[in-house]
Formats: sequence, C-alpha cells, structure tokens
Amino acid sequence: MDQIFWLILMRMRRPLLVLIGVYSIAILGMVLVAGPEENGQITHMDFFHAVYFVSYTSTTIGFGELPSAFSPSQRMWAMVCIYMSVVSWIYSLGAILALIQDPAFRQAMTERHFARSVRKIKEPFYLLCGYGEAGRALVQALTQYNIRMVVIDKSEDRINQLSLEDQTLPVHVPGLCADAEVPEHLLEAGLKNPSCSRVIALTDNDTVNLKIALTSKLLNPSLKLIATARNEETKLNIASFGTEHIVDAFEIFGETIALSLHSPDQYLLREWLSGVANTPFKKPAMPPRGTWIVCGFGRLGRFLVNHLESEGLPVVVIEPNEDILSGSHKVVYGRGTEADTLLDADIKNAVGIFAGTDNDPNNLSIIMTARQLNPSLFIVARQNLGANSALFEALDADITMNPGHVLANNIRGLLTMPRLSEFLQQVSSYDNKWACDLFKRLEDTIGTETIPDIWEVKVTEKHSPGILEVISTDQLVTVEHLLIDAYNREMRLKVYPLYLVRAGQGRLMPEKETVLEIGDKILFCGVGHAYHRMKLLLNDYYLLQQVILDREVPRSSVMRWILGTG
Repeated sequence: MDQIFWLILMRMRRPLLVLIGVYSIAILGMVLVAGPEENGQITHMDFFHAVYFVSYTSTTIGFGELPSAFSPSQRMWAMVCIYMSVVSWIYSLGAILALIQDPAFRQAMTERHFARSVRKIKEPFYLLCGYGEAGRALVQALTQYNIRMVVIDKSEDRINQLSLEDQTLPVHVPGLCADAEVPEHLLEAGLKNPSCSRVIALTDNDTVNLKIALTSKLLNPSLKLIATARNEETKLNIASFGTEHIVDAFEIFGETIALSLHSPDQYLLREWLSGVANTPFKKPAMPPRGTWIVCGFGRLGRFLVNHLESEGLPVVVIEPNEDILSGSHKVVYGRGTEADTLLDADIKNAVGIFAGTDNDPNNLSIIMTARQLNPSLFIVARQNLGANSALFEALDADITMNPGHVLANNIRGLLTMPRLSEFLQQVSSYDNKWACDLFKRLEDTIGTETIPDIWEVKVTEKHSPGILEVISTDQLVTVEHLLIDAYNREMRLKVYPLYLVRAGQGRLMPEKETVLEIGDKILFCGVGHAYHRMKLLLNDYYLLQQVILDREVPRSSVMRWILGTG
C-alpha cells in the first residue's frame, strides 16, 4: 500500500502542483478583478463566491454568473480561468493515464491484488514457484483433489496462461508474475501465512530453487519443502538444511527404466497403483533386453546408460560432441537423425532406441529414421515441450518421457499419497517373484482392469470415531471387519490392505486378523464404491457393531432395552 501511495505521489506531483497553481491564480484573480458598480462604488467578489465560481466553471459545469452579473473585466478573467483550467485538467488526465499504463504502477497494483487474494485463503495451500511444464501439470493434478495452490513465475506468458486455465480448474489458483528468488515476493505469496503448508520449488534454474529453499527455511522453518535440482552439488546443498524431498525427473525416469528391466512385475505394480484412480489400466510396455542405442549423452542420457549397463545390457551412444570418450560403451559421433549414423551404431541388430536430446524435432526425426531401418525397435522418446504432444501421440512410441510430467506425477504421489510412497519403497527391497505373487493376489481380490482408489484409514477420534467408540467398549476391531460391506454382511468389499503403520513401524500386507489399535494408520486399495462403504463403518458405531456381532443392532436405546442388547 505504501509503495502504491508513494508511486502515485511521485508520478502525480507535477500535475497536482499545476492544478493547485491554476486554481489559486483563478480564485485570486476573481477576488481582485473589479466587478460592477453599485451605488457609485466598485464591488469585488468575496473569497467564498470566487471559490464557488471557479469550482463549477473549471469543471465545465457552468451554472451562471453569481452572486450578480459580472463586469466586462470579470468576464474577461473568467475566460482566462476557463482556458487555464481546461488545459491543466487535460494535462492532469494525461498524467493519470500515463500512471495507469506505467509498468511499475501496474505491477504494484497486481502485487497488491495478489497478496489480498492470498490472505483470503483460509484452508491449507501449497506455494508453487515455477509454472513451466512440471508446474502446470502439477496444478492440474492437485486441483482435482481440491487442493489450493498459489503460483509465482517470472514469465508473464506463463502467468497469462494460468489466468486462462484458471477458469476451468476446480479451485481458483492466484498467480503472480514475479521473481520467486526475491524474498518479498515469496512473502506476498503467503510464505508466512499460517495456511501455507508447503513450498514447491520447480523453476528451471537450480540456483533459484536453492535460493527459494533457503528463504523458506529462514523465514518459516516449520514449512515443508519440495525442490527440483539437476546439479549434484545443488542437491547436496538443498538437502543439507532439511528439505523434505529433492526430485530429479531424469533420475526418476532412469530408475523406472532400470526397474522395468530387472523387476518387470514390480514396475507393473508401481504403474498400476500410481495411476489416476478409476481409469482403465493399460499395461505398460516392457523394455526388452538386448543392445540399446541412446541418442544424446547429456544428463538424461548418462542416467539411462548407467542403468542399462548396470543391468548388463550393451549400449551404443550417438552423440554429436566429439569430446565424449568411449568407455565401456561404443560411441558413434553424429546426431542420429541420419541413416548413416544409425547404421554405424548397428541399428538393425538393436532391440531398442532412446531419442533423448533436448530438441523435440531431432527426437522425432531420429525415431522416424530408426523405424525405417528397424521396424521392430522398442521406442523410447523424450518430449521436451507440452505443445508438441500431438506430434508425439502420432509418433506412437512405446514410452514417451516428458520431464515435466515425470516430476508432476512423482510430486503428486508424494503429496496426495505419502503412505503409498512408503509402501512402494519397502516393496522395492523384494525380488520380482514376490512382486508377481502380490500382483496376482491383488488381481484375484479386486481385479486390475481399472486403476484402484488408494486411501488411508487413521484410527483417531477425528478420522474414525466409530472405531474408537467400539474400542472404548473393550471390543476388538480387526482389519477383517473393515472389509465387510456394511449393507450386506454376506459380501466382502473389493479392498486389499497394503500397509500398516503402528508406532512408527511399517508392516506390509497386514493379516486380516490384525487387531486395530488407536493411532494405527492403514493403507488400502480398492475399486468401485469400496472407499465410501468403508467410510460408513469408520464413522458409524452401530453399523460397525452390526458387522462385528453379525446381527442387527438397534439405534434406539428403548429397542435395545426391550431386546436386551444394551
């Protein structure tokens, strides 16, 4: 507010002085100029009537000559006043229009409106810094869960895009075009707002992400933080002051490809559980084992080559930079868009190719040329820009890797299903056969045609009052009880318990006979209306009693007395 006030004073100082000067001269002149004679005496207009006359004349209202008819001298001075005031008003209005169009003033007004919008948010929200490919995908994903978000990005085009997309989002997302590296802008975005529960740094610059992380931890140490970083040194720096999660799209994708090679059933399980709930599940393509060609030996290419070689697979790298030295893998110098380069890499005997440059047209060209030389290739394509989605869909690669979507999906899982991330982390320590057996059990119990709902049951007064009321009567509630349909006790819900956390210790696939205790957290997956049916048991003491006792339990105390049931 002070910034806007002083900006107005600075820009309007001269026009205001001109107006004050013109009005003062006009009023003084009307007082001094001789008026008509009365009884042989020259009269003068008093100060009040002079102010009154100049006020309505200079604003072009023009009521007439008051308090009496003017003398020729007064009429001459009135004409001077009219032209002086009109010119001064034109000058002042021009200054006002220039002020409104001034970039600094408009930015100050935008920031004021933005800060006011953020202050009005009373429910928990996430502060997102960076609205690139990853930020946009994350906003679209999280708002589907009715999660409030606030966005800062220094690109005006991106913020304009957010404003257009905001009309179609389930909840309003305020956005500010500003540099998130500046602490003042983070404070305007609600960094110290009690409702701000997490900061997400997703800008394209590691240094900026580091500065955002530092600012957040210094100004609001209790805030949780998620940041993306590409440079290893920056990752270590951000991790050193307690950042909750540090994500790297290239590293995540490399690990995913490695998982699909050495443990395909674990990969299948992860993809099935991590998808969008209640949508058809299409089994992902599994990369074959054999010789791979990697086009582009940048950071992503290095991650992928390392993971492929760790699986014992031969790799041929195509790279235009001749400074790249051949290690355990063969290097062919070129872009990969030419048939000769691909033939030198022995494309006809390869099982798969990864087009991983930072140029989408080159990646498309590499794959189209490679397919002509070897139609049976397994294709992995890197898509850098979301605007090229139609081209990559037409390309129909086996796997299309969009770094922004990889980041957004990973962060979405961390924020909306944190217990699932813990579960998958523990699952990764088991072999492929174990994962295959688990997937088969899930398939037999709930089916795998669609992606399941994932939810967490917390045995607390707030989240499960029905369970706590039953426990308070010294009755036992087991996992099995929660799997029964409250309205048809002969039926079992299509639900499977995945993970139990008790006293900070996690347990995979708890047995159905497990007795629930206060403070337990249980992760379930299920399909259809299973979640809503289970929720009835969590909140309704009498429905849960009916399930435990396997008989009707009257809600009326009179009926219970008559039946002798309580």
